[in-house]
Amino acid sequence: MIEGSSEAPKIKKHRGPTKKTDIHARTLEERTPIILNSYGQPIRPTRKDVKDLSRFLGTIARTTEFAPLNYVDWPSVPTHDQIWEYVLEKFMISPEDRRWVLETVNLSWRGYKSKLKKIYLEAVEKGSNLDELYKLVLEDELRDLISYWNTSPAKEQSKKNKRNREKLDDMHTMGLSSYAALRHKL
Repeated sequence: MIEGSSEAPKIKKHRGPTKKTDIHARTLEERTPIILNSYGQPIRPTRKDVKDLSRFLGTIARTTEFAPLNYVDWPSVPTHDQIWEYVLEKFMISPEDRRWVLETVNLSWRGYKSKLKKIYLEAVEKGSNLDELYKLVLEDELRDLISYWNTSPAKEQSKKNKRNREKLDDMHTMGLSSYAALRHKL
């Protein structure tokens, strides 16, 4: 409570992760066609469809059934075929574009694991419990992740990746639009 005020302080609402329930609920007849450019990046039919596809792939990367978190690297995840089949149920994509789809899910999966690690390290640093992580991740997957993060090879790889990240000069500053969409527009 603020002194001299009878109102409680307002807590800022956060949007949270996108769920794309509208796309997950699509039938085969409602699928959207997606066209990729010569570099294998989606550009058409509309910007909204391209963004929807990308965000939808991010939801797949956060789904335990499709992308379990207790694997060390993406090639060892056994569900690549299931992911591809599920994407084909929601979007009309050429079979040649499978590689781009799986690469995008991989990037989202790695980013999600990175976010989870950040939450974990902040909780450890503050000495608080891991309740926030248990809301996001299954207990056995979280246990596997934490034990992996605490191995010396994983810690060395993390240090190496931090050093390499600091060397980057050009960051993506176009917001949600991709370079492919801008190249196509121009």
